[in-house]
Amino acid sequence: MAGLDLGVEPTDPPLLMFASMLHAGSLAPTMAEFLGRAAAPEVRGKRVAILLAAITLLSLGDLYLTLTYATSMGMFESNPLARFIMSFGSPALVASWKLGSMLLACTIFYWARRSRYAELGVWGCTLLLAWLTCHWGAYMDQVHEINQEIVLIDTHTGDGSWVSMQN
Repeated sequence: MAGLDLGVEPTDPPLLMFASMLHAGSLAPTMAEFLGRAAAPEVRGKRVAILLAAITLLSLGDLYLTLTYATSMGMFESNPLARFIMSFGSPALVASWKLGSMLLACTIFYWARRSRYAELGVWGCTLLLAWLTCHWGAYMDQVHEINQEIVLIDTHTGDGSWVSMQN
């Protein structure tokens, strides 16, 4: 090992030698190297697959909360297409529509997973669903406070944005 200066003495305990080499960067990649590899186009398919798993979990959470509130006390639904489907009063129809649209979108994104446009689309969907999850958190906090006003809202709004389905 002549000529190789690792900054450690051979008399140091092995653990200290290993830690010193890691700190010096001789065994571990730098953060720039790690991020460079993670952002490489050849890793795009893996990134898209991971984001599709996140989209699936967030979408299933949204479906669960939608069905929970719509079949119990009712809820405001701002999506006109979802509101139309919910107007039929069938939780099974809502679940089928949500799962079918999720499956279609995830299949298309997975098929195109090596494309930069697919990755941008998946990032957009993930961010949108993350925002929706935060919105659900705020909704759940607020619904406990306005439980009494819900009956008044239901009787006085004529725009159809309040939906309720029987379980």
